[in-house]
Amino acid sequence: MGDQNVYPGPIDNSGLLKDGDAQSLKEHLIDELDYILLPTEGWNKLVSWYTLMEGQEPIARKVVEQGMFVKHCKVEVYLTELKLCENGNMNNVVTRRFSKADTIDTIEKEIRKIFNIPDEKETRLWNKYMSNTFEPLNKP
Repeated sequence: MGDQNVYPGPIDNSGLLKDGDAQSLKEHLIDELDYILLPTEGWNKLVSWYTLMEGQEPIARKVVEQGMFVKHCKVEVYLTELKLCENGNMNNVVTRRFSKADTIDTIEKEIRKIFNIPDEKETRLWNKYMSNTFEPLNKP
């Protein structure tokens, strides 16, 4: 196993991240070459032994189902990036990343938090695509 007295230093994920963005992964990373997926228990054990580089957060990902007819589970390494704004105000756009497994409710809660929207205020979520086409996003 190697010398148990050798301390490799804190875990440093900066090589996986885009410059200046603490949670955005570089494009085209290759599983088991650039990174290794770990279950939460394994990650927590490594952090307890080696710590995490100061200012970094864990890069947590979810397992999602993929496939139309034949389903299989896969770790969703790259999240979906959404641009969020209030009342169509494109001068105040906030970018957040969500898992495909996240619900409309999860996205709405994040929007309420970002834009300080009280729970009692009605909200509607819309998907804008192309230049001027909108479709409502409804909770199931």
